[in-house]
Amino acid sequence: MHPRFKYFVVSLTLSGIVFLITIVLFPEWRQSLRLLLTLGVMVISGVVSFIASARQAFAADTSREEFSPSKSETRTINISGGNYIEGDVNVNGDFVSGDKYVINPRK
Repeated sequence: MHPRFKYFVVSLTLSGIVFLITIVLFPEWRQSLRLLLTLGVMVISGVVSFIASARQAFAADTSREEFSPSKSETRTINISGGNYIEGDVNVNGDFVSGDKYVINPRK
């Protein structure tokens, strides 16, 4: 069984429950097949979005790594205004990745 199959089952079950509760609470949605299809699409997209967001919010983040530029060098630059920096450099103890403007870095 695929590891994400349980999320599919939870999403499908929760979508059905939300759909039925909405039909009970708002009986005017039963008047047209188009309204029922619209409600079904809205419920499915909302529940899938909710499950995905909840899963992402509570998942362990293992992708974080310490920043280490590919090449680092220390240069003295004029910090009186904005400076254009090319490449990865160390500016007053802070690593700055290339192609960024540095305006008043920490002293």
